[in-house]
Amino acid sequence: HTPTPTPTHTQHKHTHTRRVPTRPGVHNTNQKLAKMSEEIKTFTREEVGKHSNEGDMWVIIDGQVFDISDFVDAHPGGRLVLAQEAGKDVTKKYGLFHGPDVMRKYKPRLLVGYIQDSKAAKSALRAARPDAKEAQAKYENKRDKAISMTLNSMFGPAPKPDMSVLVRTNPFGQLVPYGDPAWYQTLNSPYYKETHVLWRKKCRAWMDEHVTPNVQKWNENYGPGENGYREVLTKMYKDSIMPACVGAPWPKQFVDVQGPPGFDAFHELIFIDEMSRCGSGGVTWGFLGGITIGLPPVIHFGSEELKRRVVPGCLNGKKVLAVMINVMMTMYVKEEEAALQRTSKRNTSKNYT
Repeated sequence: HTPTPTPTHTQHKHTHTRRVPTRPGVHNTNQKLAKMSEEIKTFTREEVGKHSNEGDMWVIIDGQVFDISDFVDAHPGGRLVLAQEAGKDVTKKYGLFHGPDVMRKYKPRLLVGYIQDSKAAKSALRAARPDAKEAQAKYENKRDKAISMTLNSMFGPAPKPDMSVLVRTNPFGQLVPYGDPAWYQTLNSPYYKETHVLWRKKCRAWMDEHVTPNVQKWNENYGPGENGYREVLTKMYKDSIMPACVGAPWPKQFVDVQGPPGFDAFHELIFIDEMSRCGSGGVTWGFLGGITIGLPPVIHFGSEELKRRVVPGCLNGKKVLAVMINVMMTMYVKEEEAALQRTSKRNTSKNYT
């Protein structure tokens, strides 16, 4: 055989494919990425649709798959609204009623995977990369600097926190857009001072302990019962919160508990806001509807004898004030397809609708 000639530089360039040496660690990194893609579970929409039975319920939110089988009974809005959506994509309906704080709270324990080729699946794969945490830290640092520059250009440098007036450097709560009040979301207001900040903190803690955890039970049982109702109101009174429901000035002539310093209409508004965070109009109305509508007229226009007999008992939980409203139409409200739809029903025998 004729020996093969050694190629020249030009021949080598055009007739051979050069193998680029593998950098140290690249092979291991590829192995890790392949392993991570296996660990991130993905499903088709058809596969998720099969999980729509009692005890086996999945839903899709933004390309993420959640197992809600054990959560339906704990859902503040009741199990029915979730059960009827099992196996479906509920992204749009979920977004109507929930803020990002709900996802942060429940995602770690309910997430089971992602929809194939969805943005969520691709994002999860990127987040699982070995260098993802470092990249995320760089991104957050860059983002925070950009936000700071934007705020400074709009408002000037953030002032030193003033203990008498809330400044924009003191956010509070989940910061739900269009949900939480503007002054919770770092927008300064001259009407809210340190006394309002402390009152807000007190009301939030009280509602989170005594009201919100019981909402589902109360909704399903049509309230806490007469004794339970009085117990909650009595506790609210003893903790110096309940009298706020009748507005400013603090009704000190009728109660033996002290309100926040300088109690005004904004303290009352905070109380109502924090009570409403329980997520149930029925619970909020049950505790506050009758008394907030019916008792102020008694306080402002009733005789001294009527005030003496009615006001203290209503504020301390010993008496219940109900409001009777005559209406020509009774609306039966049902939650269907996660949207509130009003329906009317005619009763011909009694001549009313």
